[in-house]
Amino acid sequence: MNIFYTNANDLRNKVSELKILAKSSGCKVLGITETKFSSDILDAEVLVPNFTLYRVDRLTGEGGGSCIYVHNSLKSHQIPINVPDCACVNLKLDSINIAIFVVYRAPSSSLSKCQSMLDKLSAAINNLAPDTEYIIMGDFNLPDVAWDLGIVKCAIDSKNQVFLIQQLFLDFFMKYDLRWIIGDKVKTRVRKVLTQIQSATLDNILTSDVNIFQKFQTTPPLGKSDHVGIISKWKITNDDECIATVKKNWTKVDCDDLLKLSEPLTWSSDKAEELWKLIHSNCKLISESVPVVKTSVNRSGVVKSSSAWDRPCLVKARKEKERAWAQFENNPTSANLNVAMSQQGVFERKQQHAMMLFENTAAARIKTNPKAFYRYMNSKRKIRAAISCLSNADGEIINTAKDMANELGSFFKSTFVNEDPNLPLPTVESRNTNYGNIQDIKFDPVEVKSLLMNLNIWKSVPSKKFMSQKYAYVT
Repeated sequence: MNIFYTNANDLRNKVSELKILAKSSGCKVLGITETKFSSDILDAEVLVPNFTLYRVDRLTGEGGGSCIYVHNSLKSHQIPINVPDCACVNLKLDSINIAIFVVYRAPSSSLSKCQSMLDKLSAAINNLAPDTEYIIMGDFNLPDVAWDLGIVKCAIDSKNQVFLIQQLFLDFFMKYDLRWIIGDKVKTRVRKVLTQIQSATLDNILTSDVNIFQKFQTTPPLGKSDHVGIISKWKITNDDECIATVKKNWTKVDCDDLLKLSEPLTWSSDKAEELWKLIHSNCKLISESVPVVKTSVNRSGVVKSSSAWDRPCLVKARKEKERAWAQFENNPTSANLNVAMSQQGVFERKQQHAMMLFENTAAARIKTNPKAFYRYMNSKRKIRAAISCLSNADGEIINTAKDMANELGSFFKSTFVNEDPNLPLPTVESRNTNYGNIQDIKFDPVEVKSLLMNLNIWKSVPSKKFMSQKYAYVT
């Protein structure tokens, strides 16, 4: 099983690239630190297809945060550890139980905060089942640790807090007999400051059982992050299919059958739990009646899929970018770093151009191929709001999920009533109005075109920006 880890340095604008990496690498677990998510960002906005998201956001200030994406073919659940910027999930596989920790330590963390973090991590590890192995990966920010020797590069009697913090983490690793898989030769963070290259091994992956580890490789950073990605391979098996080779084909469903199956649905009960059981059972019957279609998979069983705007030139640019970063990894010189960063920029520009070209083509063919246009527009939709607090009939504020569901169920029950179909339709009383004759509305094409051309498309909201560009283009 492949596991991916990186410090994204703000994942909010790198989700698209993460989706491509998840498809191409076949990783079943994606661990990310420094996501910089907040409560304003919903899960629907940062989801990766076929993955379940577990996230821990920083509650105060900006930055920090960690998340773990687990493929839907794996049985997983989140383990609450109450450690800031750290996430943990448990994977229940056929042959072994694995707990995966994703840890981020801010460079400005004090000695007391680091001690508190390690105490909570110790409690989480001690609470694991006896037969559970665990993997800890993250950005520990330990630049003075000599990983090949397992020591901190400082004087033995040093009182410097920076060195004491790094020794504290190293003692924690030794206490639980954790083995790290990355040595000093691999620099996980590389950045250029003026004319100097700064590189350090800040990220690492540790395991309680080195026998389940096979190998690892580095990948180019996500976007403009200065941390490389790490794909590690583990001897962990699961009998379930990684990705199903069939999917529901809703375009071939019989609408008459769906209507018959949906007839038992009723709002006769105002209890949310009863309604949910009824809706769930009927939805299951409906889903089972939908025909399936086979999907194309590669030799590893991974579904062949790509972005809608993928072109041969874009695929070539992506491979050249990865080749340039691999060359820099083998020979970390300033010249190779400049080449890698240049190829990164070329790829991002070509990706942006390919997206614009795809959007222009979809808009130009909206009359002949509207499905492609609306499929793309629906894929860009994001959930922006959730149900806030409600007030019941007595005017009391309710904010628990169960009470809100019951209140909504009562409301829907009041709107769905059984009526005698033989009763006459209600009549509408006519009212005397004296509004005069309604005049025809006249549009001046010249004036309309002038208004459209004066639109500032770059200041439109994201959901309308695409349409604004197309209106200006067609006029």
